[in-house]
Amino acid sequence: VPSAMPVVMVKDSSSSEGVELRQQPSMTAEVLDVCMNGAEVILMGFTDEWAHVIVGDQTGFLPLANLK
Repeated sequence: VPSAMPVVMVKDSSSSEGVELRQQPSMTAEVLDVCMNGAEVILMGFTDEWAHVIVGDQTGFLPLANLK
């Protein structure tokens, strides 16, 4: 049975620094952490531009384009 909250990987081909996990779905929102390329996150939901994710013990938002 497929998971209702699948695990996906972080990817950012333009940077080796990783992707900033934001408190809200906005590039101006507070940065909670940086998710390195290849990190696994749990996808809880998404819009056209943002993904609501669980990373370790944190919940936040990543740009949808940076997940695979």
